[in-house]
Amino acid sequence: MRLSERWALFRARRRYGSDFLVQARTAALAGATATAQKPATADKPAPSASTAPAVPAAKPNPFPQQSMRPPAQPNVTTLATRLPSFVPGTWFDASFTLRWESLPGQHLRHSRPEEVVRAGAAELVAVVARCALVTQVEAVQAEANRRLGARHEFDELVAVVGEVTLSASQVHIEATEEYERLRRAEAIGELRRKIDKEEMAHLRSTAFTDVRTARVWWAYRHPERIHEIASMDEVFARLCGQDVAFSPAFEEEFTPAGELSASNGHNAG
Repeated sequence: MRLSERWALFRARRRYGSDFLVQARTAALAGATATAQKPATADKPAPSASTAPAVPAAKPNPFPQQSMRPPAQPNVTTLATRLPSFVPGTWFDASFTLRWESLPGQHLRHSRPEEVVRAGAAELVAVVARCALVTQVEAVQAEANRRLGARHEFDELVAVVGEVTLSASQVHIEATEEYERLRRAEAIGELRRKIDKEEMAHLRSTAFTDVRTARVWWAYRHPERIHEIASMDEVFARLCGQDVAFSPAFEEEFTPAGELSASNGHNAG
């Protein structure tokens, strides 16, 4: 308490006595109680929850957030098998990794769904392998994985995706290379026979229709032997279907006057 307050208290005590101080303190406490919150009375009951203003209910969210559940882990199945190639007796070595799950409501239809998964995936890749050579293993593997990468349903029982690694042994690669070599030789031989057949048809229908045309054809094909053409009339005549021994026109046109070649089978006279 500061000195001025003490002095004022001392003067009030001397002038009014100690009872004044008690009354002043009592009045101060009464004023403080009056300013405090008054309790509820019968005339003015305290507000209850029923008379409190209603809080508007929250509007339903048109986009409720669904609880995020982690997806079920798919089953994983592996398979190692051999797939036949286009060349009989050769095949691809295939190693599969397959992820699958049973279709809704179908998990009790089959006692061993993994076998359905293996068989379906192997047949899917075998379709590609049967039309290819083991020397094309990289291209075949790429096409097989393109197909396996898409979701497939087998027997309306399981859904499968996966991948496959293909390889081929050196023995099968060499056998396939030999097969390709023989196929090329066969194709070349067939082409040569076709050309020869067309050439003979051309000779029969065009080049050897008469002796003059035969001479032109021969001179065109053998320009370096043009000096031999004078001695080949008998050959041209036979190729053209003309019998020199019984063809007076040929004898008159191609035989020197008064004599025939000894090869004609006639005696000069």
